[in-house]
Amino acid sequence: MDKFFSSACRPATKCVVERVPQFKEATSPGAYYFPAALDGKTPGTFFANLRNIDEVLKYKMHALAYHEAVPGHHFQVKINNIVLFLKKLFFSIDKCCSIT
Repeated sequence: MDKFFSSACRPATKCVVERVPQFKEATSPGAYYFPAALDGKTPGTFFANLRNIDEVLKYKMHALAYHEAVPGHHFQVKINNIVLFLKKLFFSIDKCCSIT
């Protein structure tokens, strides 16, 4: 990923893969992403639903993993947090430095 994304865009947290908890399998999609904690203490998680392994098309799992995890939503959340931080920073500077 270094070739395609600068270090500023790459999340500092890891992305781990876990099975959807069995009690949620029946009502969960095939896979989904849960973002890392903002403080970086817990990683982002790519949940794969294994309720019926025969319905998981193996050749589609690569695309699904790229979409949900890396780069996918794992990078998207990182970039979005940077943008939100910059918006707040610029708003604060503008408010602080404007003369009224």
